[in-house]
Amino acid sequence: METPKADFRRRLEETMKEYSYSGIESAFVTWFVDNAYAAPKDKKIITGVHSNDGGIDAVVFEGDYTYVIQGAYTEAFFKSKKAPALSPSKYTSLNEVRRNFTSDHAFNSYLDTVARPLHIPYRKIRKNMSKDPNSVIWLITTLNSRSPAGEKRLRDIDPTNFKYGVDNLMLFQLAEIDATPMPLPMKLTFKENPITIDDRVKGLKSYVLQARVVDFISYIEDEQGLRCLARNVRTELPDKAAKQISEGIKNTYEQNPADFWYSHNGITMICTKAVSTGKQMRIENPFIINGAQTLLALRNSTKRNDSAFVLTRIIEVPPEVGLADNFVNDIICRTNQQNRMYLYDLRANDRFQIKLARYFLDKKVHYERKRGEWALIKQPMRGRGYKNLTIKRLAQIRVCCLDKEGGVEASKKTIEDLFRDERYNELFGAPFEEIYFQYRIYELLQTTLKNPIKGSRTVSRERSHAMLSCLMLLWACVENDQNIHKWYDAVLNKPSRLDWDPKNPLVKTIEDMFNAVWNRWIQLASKDPNLSANNFFKSKEHNRELLKEFQRKYQKRVRQGFQKALK
Repeated sequence: METPKADFRRRLEETMKEYSYSGIESAFVTWFVDNAYAAPKDKKIITGVHSNDGGIDAVVFEGDYTYVIQGAYTEAFFKSKKAPALSPSKYTSLNEVRRNFTSDHAFNSYLDTVARPLHIPYRKIRKNMSKDPNSVIWLITTLNSRSPAGEKRLRDIDPTNFKYGVDNLMLFQLAEIDATPMPLPMKLTFKENPITIDDRVKGLKSYVLQARVVDFISYIEDEQGLRCLARNVRTELPDKAAKQISEGIKNTYEQNPADFWYSHNGITMICTKAVSTGKQMRIENPFIINGAQTLLALRNSTKRNDSAFVLTRIIEVPPEVGLADNFVNDIICRTNQQNRMYLYDLRANDRFQIKLARYFLDKKVHYERKRGEWALIKQPMRGRGYKNLTIKRLAQIRVCCLDKEGGVEASKKTIEDLFRDERYNELFGAPFEEIYFQYRIYELLQTTLKNPIKGSRTVSRERSHAMLSCLMLLWACVENDQNIHKWYDAVLNKPSRLDWDPKNPLVKTIEDMFNAVWNRWIQLASKDPNLSANNFFKSKEHNRELLKEFQRKYQKRVRQGFQKALK
């Protein structure tokens, strides 16, 4: 098994190949910019690919801030336990570059030495420096270690902005669990001085404070503020009880703000650094791990009540421990166990789920691994042609295909059982092309059964009872076909080949298959009035009989249908 450093090195090689860079140094800077910031691509400029970049490797314009970045790559980071300290000359170099942007005379002389394509972004840096020097953040991202001697050379540059090897390894690990780009810094105003707990055994420091609720609302109302929820295992829950709780939270804040402190259990977050100045705390890389429901409930409130306070616990996790550490994951799970949690909630940030979400997104499918996630984004996503697939539905699709008749029974029982260790790896650890193909079969089946079917005595709502049994049959007909891997590739390259179309030969076959299995239930129900459609189609015994009778009957037609649709 590869170490995190080896995985990181491999990712940089992939980035170098993706961008067609000649050296891994540019790939490192590009990787950092892509994962550290959420600005659109046209706001993230890699300048180091130009021969005359003026000592700047990248510029990012994000919100009210401008980030000017130098990169320093060292292969020693991957070959030794601790990489050598960054050369003090690098700190001096950044001082000199910054000085060129402090006056018009110095800037104009400097601009003459810079490649012409970079003039526009560099002029914007100069303009922002003139308005507010504090809005321009100068930093170095490197795989080297910190140099205290070098930091002493800095002039008007905050050394805490620098990202060293341990910081970038943590960023890589967060990227692997879909927790990047990093959240913007958060500022909380408190009433009384925080209580500080220093755990030297675990290397963690915690703060407990009485924070203003309005600070959280101001932060979360911006779309970028939602990035602080990336480490949460769920978002806004759609069920009735959760909605009532959300309404209660909002009503207390808006109507009785002074009572909020006494009515709320509190908010827990992890971060990499928390610094207090006066009555305000600045929190770097804040991740809310408990309290997402509260923030989302208050997000759209128009009230700004300064008298509402909430108990807030902040756990400072240094880069050497890492925000993706197993111990931190345990904290996230434990702090969410006061409310009803399901196994599929706890699997939401699993590596299988992260990778599936990325793959599905490329196919214009939003894979909802966190409950309530789709509700937050469905309006713009639907407008762009995206569909939604929940983690529970995918588990049902997979178990019906893998376990055949027993899978249909399992899919209609307790969904949590599908997320236990003995089933989970089998269901979600398969190649994506197989999983995606099964999903596309399900989509075709679902659309077909929603449309009027000639000869059917049912309405579309009733047909849902037979949906998964029909999926079981369809998959059983094709899984051992010699062309199955060619069909995988065909669907991956052009998913629309399995879209519903009355001319698609598969549609007529599915309709006939449905009529056959539905009529079998009608036949048996006429002899047993207590046999409901639901009980019939979730019975392992009856699904076994359907498979035995209809797989052979429809297998040739199903395979020919796929062959024609995917040729």
